[in-house]
Amino acid sequence: MNFSAFSIRRPIPAILLFILLTIGGLISFGRMKVQDSPDLDFPVVFVHSYLPGASPPQLEADVARKIENSLASISHVRHIYTTISDGAVETSVQFHLEKDVSEAMTCAMR
Repeated sequence: MNFSAFSIRRPIPAILLFILLTIGGLISFGRMKVQDSPDLDFPVVFVHSYLPGASPPQLEADVARKIENSLASISHVRHIYTTISDGAVETSVQFHLEKDVSEAMTCAMR
């Protein structure tokens, strides 16, 4: 005698088994440890350049664009952000998750 014939003649044990498995699955699902936002470390490299006494327009033309152009040629670049203030240029480069941080640092220093 197979399980399907037994379940057709006597449906109560099959229904109880289904209910018990459903309740067990719901309890197990509730106990699973899942984070809403997992801990990810994006590979980010910061480049700081200083030219004391230079104005922001001069820094943009002479320093920032050259840094951005050289960093844009690196593979797996996601975003490049540049902040220019009096005498300082701060550039941050965010890479895709596949990029190794030490490799990204080596590429950014060239």
